[in-house]
Amino acid sequence: MIRILLILEIENKLNFQSFIDDKGISSTTLYRTLAALKELDLITMTVDKSRNHPQNVISLTEKGKKVAKHLKEIEEILGGE
Repeated sequence: MIRILLILEIENKLNFQSFIDDKGISSTTLYRTLAALKELDLITMTVDKSRNHPQNVISLTEKGKKVAKHLKEIEEILGGE
């Protein structure tokens, strides 16, 4: 869950397939994690119909951006030790 929030904090928005192909997250794990993040109102999922094949686009909500920012700060503190 934390990894996905931090990825979205950097990338801004990604489609479902990018998480699987580029970030190495299994589809099963991704489905479960996205459902939990959506329930917590940390992400939104919209359909991008501007392409030949519509894609689900995942992005952080305002609440999600705040949480991701704090997680990034914690990661930096822990990485500094």
